[in-house]
Amino acid sequence: MITNADLTLYSYNNGAYTRRVIKGVLWEECQQSNTIKTGLVNADKVSVYIPFGNYGKLDFTTSKDIIIRGIVDVEVDTSSQQTISQSLKELFKLGAFTVTVADFKDQGSKKMWHYELGAK
Repeated sequence: MITNADLTLYSYNNGAYTRRVIKGVLWEECQQSNTIKTGLVNADKVSVYIPFGNYGKLDFTTSKDIIIRGIVDVEVDTSSQQTISQSLKELFKLGAFTVTVADFKDQGSKKMWHYELGAK
């Protein structure tokens, strides 16, 4: 698999976020916008492909996990709901996306296995 980026994954588990750097992924970003009655809506989306051989079994929580392109050193402060919210706002200002789809593709040889993430 051709790779073009690293990413930072913020995995949600039991009310807390764990930061993990994943190197060597294919990151495809599409910037769009939609116009609806109430105005312009951002419809940006990202597709990410993570080779299975690099990391083995990964678990994702759709609608909770957050990804951001590159290696980001920001930790999510989980001491209260307010600090979690502030940390997440900071991540989204840096260009973070929420994982909406997470599929494990295990067709073909093991070298072809990968995770396919969709995010908005």
